[in-house]
Order: sequence, then structure tokens, then C-alpha cells
Amino acid sequence: AKWRAAFLADIRARAARHPGDRLAELVLARAELALGDPEKGRVLIETFTQARPDDAEGLELAGLARLAAGDRNEDHQAALYKEAGQLLGQAYKLDPTRYQTLYGYARSRSLDPKYPTPNVMAVLEEAQGLAPQVSAITLDTARAMIRRDRQDEAAALLQPVANSPHGGADAARARAMLKALSEGSGSGPKGEGDK
Repeated sequence: AKWRAAFLADIRARAARHPGDRLAELVLARAELALGDPEKGRVLIETFTQARPDDAEGLELAGLARLAAGDRNEDHQAALYKEAGQLLGQAYKLDPTRYQTLYGYARSRSLDPKYPTPNVMAVLEEAQGLAPQVSAITLDTARAMIRRDRQDEAAALLQPVANSPHGGADAARARAMLKALSEGSGSGPKGEGDK
């Protein structure tokens, strides 16, 4: 889309005026990862984390970039998810209050055949508790609860998403999951969070 190119060009120009500035570097890396060249964004965030190894937000972004790369590259997904988990674990140690870090960490463990382990379940629940308004986290937490045979808790978690008048596709997913639970067939249709 035209707006994306213009927005990215504006961010690149503004960041260029502030070399070495932490916020400018983070915003540019995030913009490249989301809107521009993901490989360029990966290089930017790796350079950032090498210069600032104790920056929780930078480590989080580096981990999320690995997750996104894994989502795009199934041949290397397991390795990329493992790297993501390590980076997100480091970010968590520096700042345990960011739901983005917690949710990313849980996603990095989603390829484990034993998913969700008790630890990952606790991480998902903490992320969902910090950000109940983020429906993707709620849906993934409910799916994980269902896998751990906690259907009643999953149903309670899904109700607000299912009943959201502006919930869109996530509300439809939540309703389908609730219907499947009421019919006793499990988690319903697979969504984005299913790996």
C-alpha cells in the first residue's frame, strides 16, 4: 500500500537525523521488520542489541523478529524459535512486566510436543492477565487451557472475546471454540496461534 511506503520513508528520514539515539534506532528496526525489509530490520535490531545488551525492549524485538522469521521459514522454524526463546528469556529477566515478552516466549515454545508445559501455561496466563484486551493472547491461552484439560476456564476466558461487538475474526474464532467446547469436541478450528 502507498501509505506504508510513505510512512516507512518518513521513519527512515527521521531516524537518519538522530544517529545513535536509542528510540530512533528501535523505531526504525521495528518499522523495517513490520513494514519494510525484514532482513534489514533483523540486522538493525541485532546491531542494536550488540550495542545495548541490557535493553529489554531491544532483546524483546530481536526475539519477536526471530519468531516472525520462523513463521516465514518452516525449514528453519525450530532453530529460529529456539533463538527467539533465548532472547525473550533474557528480556524477561530485565523487565518481567511486558506482556509482549511473555507472549512471545510462550509462542517460542509452541513447537514442543508437550506444549503447553506447566511453565509455558503459567507464562501464557500471566501475559493474558497483563493484556486481557489482546484477543490473540486470550485465544492462545484458551487453546492451551483446553490442551491441559481446563475447558471450563477456557470457556470463561473466551466469553468476553466471543461477545465483543467489534471483535471481528477473533470474536468468530472464540465463538467457534465455545461451540466446540459445548459440543465436547475440543478447541474448534485452528487459528493463527496453532502451530
